[in-house]
Amino acid sequence: MNSVVKRVVSGVGVAAAVAAGSLVAVSPASAADVSCVTSTSGDQGIGTCVVRSGEVRLRADCAFAPDTYSPWVGRGTWALRTGSCLFSIRGVIVETRN
Repeated sequence: MNSVVKRVVSGVGVAAAVAAGSLVAVSPASAADVSCVTSTSGDQGIGTCVVRSGEVRLRADCAFAPDTYSPWVGRGTWALRTGSCLFSIRGVIVETRN
Protein backbone atom coordinates (compact mmCIF):
# COMPACT_ATOMS: atom_id res chain seq x y z
CA MET A 1 0.00 0.00 0.00
CA ASN A 2 1.69 3.13 -1.20
CA SER A 3 0.55 6.50 0.06
CA VAL A 4 1.83 9.78 -1.26
CA VAL A 5 1.51 13.24 0.23
CA LYS A 6 2.55 16.46 -1.47
CA ARG A 7 2.27 19.95 -0.05
CA VAL A 8 0.57 22.41 -2.39
CA VAL A 9 2.26 25.82 -2.38
CA SER A 10 -0.46 27.90 -4.03
CA GLY A 11 -4.25 27.91 -3.92
CA VAL A 12 -4.44 27.03 -7.61
CA GLY A 13 -4.70 23.30 -6.84
CA VAL A 14 -7.70 23.93 -4.60
CA ALA A 15 -9.54 25.95 -7.27
CA ALA A 16 -8.90 23.32 -9.94
CA ALA A 17 -10.01 20.52 -7.64
CA VAL A 18 -13.28 22.30 -6.76
CA ALA A 19 -14.30 22.13 -10.41
CA ALA A 20 -13.53 18.40 -10.63
CA GLY A 21 -14.67 16.88 -7.32
CA SER A 22 -16.76 17.20 -4.22
CA LEU A 23 -16.23 19.72 -1.42
CA VAL A 24 -16.25 18.68 2.24
CA ALA A 25 -15.99 21.22 5.05
CA VAL A 26 -15.71 20.23 8.71
CA SER A 27 -15.73 22.97 11.33
CA PRO A 28 -17.84 22.41 14.47
CA ALA A 29 -16.59 24.37 17.50
CA SER A 30 -14.51 21.58 19.06
CA ALA A 31 -13.56 19.71 15.86
CA ALA A 32 -10.69 20.17 13.43
CA ASP A 33 -11.12 23.07 10.97
CA VAL A 34 -10.64 21.46 7.55
CA SER A 35 -12.01 21.79 4.03
CA CYS A 36 -11.31 19.20 1.33
CA VAL A 37 -12.12 18.61 -2.32
CA THR A 38 -12.06 14.88 -3.09
CA SER A 39 -12.54 12.52 -6.00
CA THR A 40 -11.42 9.10 -7.18
CA SER A 41 -8.67 8.36 -9.68
CA GLY A 42 -8.66 4.76 -10.87
CA ASP A 43 -8.57 2.68 -7.68
CA GLN A 44 -7.31 5.49 -5.37
CA GLY A 45 -8.84 8.39 -3.48
CA ILE A 46 -7.35 11.83 -4.12
CA GLY A 47 -8.00 15.21 -2.61
CA THR A 48 -6.77 18.68 -1.82
CA CYS A 49 -7.29 19.74 1.79
CA VAL A 50 -6.81 23.02 3.60
CA VAL A 51 -6.16 22.38 7.31
CA ARG A 52 -6.55 25.39 9.61
CA SER A 53 -6.48 23.36 12.83
CA GLY A 54 -6.33 19.69 13.74
CA GLU A 55 -5.35 16.95 11.30
CA VAL A 56 -6.90 15.26 8.27
CA ARG A 57 -6.47 12.10 6.21
CA LEU A 58 -8.38 10.49 3.36
CA ARG A 59 -9.77 6.96 3.43
CA ALA A 60 -10.52 5.02 0.26
CA ASP A 61 -13.72 3.03 0.83
CA CYS A 62 -12.63 -0.19 -0.89
CA ALA A 63 -15.09 -2.82 -2.11
CA PHE A 64 -14.46 -6.39 -0.89
CA ALA A 65 -11.07 -5.49 0.67
CA PRO A 66 -9.59 -3.44 3.55
CA ASP A 67 -9.76 0.34 3.14
CA THR A 68 -6.57 2.28 2.35
CA TYR A 69 -5.49 5.64 3.80
CA SER A 70 -3.38 8.71 3.16
CA PRO A 71 -1.07 9.87 5.95
CA TRP A 72 -2.37 12.21 8.67
CA VAL A 73 -1.36 15.84 7.94
CA GLY A 74 -1.64 19.05 9.97
CA ARG A 75 -1.86 22.77 9.18
CA GLY A 76 -1.37 23.80 5.57
CA THR A 77 -2.64 22.97 2.11
CA TRP A 78 -2.10 19.39 1.01
CA ALA A 79 -2.59 17.18 -2.04
CA LEU A 80 -3.40 13.74 -0.60
CA ARG A 81 -3.62 10.28 -2.18
CA THR A 82 -4.72 7.02 -0.61
CA GLY A 83 -3.27 3.64 -1.37
CA SER A 84 -4.82 1.55 -4.13
CA CYS A 85 -7.93 -0.56 -3.52
CA LEU A 86 -7.48 -4.23 -4.39
CA PHE A 87 -10.75 -4.56 -6.36
CA SER A 88 -12.53 -1.21 -6.68
CA ILE A 89 -13.15 2.01 -4.78
CA ARG A 90 -16.66 3.01 -3.68
CA GLY A 91 -15.74 6.54 -2.59
CA VAL A 92 -13.48 8.80 -0.54
CA ILE A 93 -14.05 9.57 3.13
CA VAL A 94 -12.46 12.57 4.90
CA GLU A 95 -11.38 11.81 8.49
CA THR A 96 -10.36 14.50 10.98
CA ARG A 97 -8.97 14.63 14.49
CA ASN A 98 -8.03 17.41 16.88
